[in-house]
Amino acid sequence: MVAAIRLLKNNKVLGLDMMAAEMLEHPIIEHLTALLNVCWTTGQVPEDWQWGVIVKLPKKGNLADCNN
Repeated sequence: MVAAIRLLKNNKVLGLDMMAAEMLEHPIIEHLTALLNVCWTTGQVPEDWQWGVIVKLPKKGNLADCNN
């Protein structure tokens, strides 16, 4: 968990969860790790975590090309 959080980039746009990478630094890591361990062992996650939105951010070039 700590290694994954360290890979996050600071000063980036917030997602729908409104969580910035900076918010996941100490001391919340221990609590978040405990929560995710419970999710892993029980096989259940909070209902709000069961959905998401994918937003495509195209690069330069043809915006109609899905491979772009």
